[in-house]
Amino acid sequence: MHALQRLLVATDFSPCADAAAALAAQLARQLPAALHVMTMVDTSAVRDAAGGADVGALRIDALLAHARQRLQAFAEGHFAGIEPVHLEVVDGGADPDACADILRAGTRLGCDLIVLGTHGRSGLDHLVFGSVAEKVVRSSPIPTLTVRRPAAPGG
Repeated sequence: MHALQRLLVATDFSPCADAAAALAAQLARQLPAALHVMTMVDTSAVRDAAGGADVGALRIDALLAHARQRLQAFAEGHFAGIEPVHLEVVDGGADPDACADILRAGTRLGCDLIVLGTHGRSGLDHLVFGSVAEKVVRSSPIPTLTVRRPAAPGG
């Protein structure tokens, strides 16, 4: 196995993603490795909404700008002192698929490891909501590390 030089961290800004970011930061410091941090924005509802193409484009631009700000704050909060850190906001488009976007980014960027949080759903929740992390693990040609949020004290 070759050295890990580029890590992809995918975030949905959840507590699970915070746990994954903490572990990715530790790995990036110890290896050392470059970090690529991405989030996907589901703009499909805005694309389908009434108001015309110009109004839709303005709304999408605003959503993507907001996501860039959140991603910047996420990176500053989790990856201070790590260089390089590259940020990417992906527009999910008319037919969003977070798993496919994560895999495309990891492949395009030549990442050696994908790190992402998992909500750890089971039963009906898992059946209804599915799991992006599980889909990535099952589909990825790139080694993938999933991280669950630590249990709450007393839980």
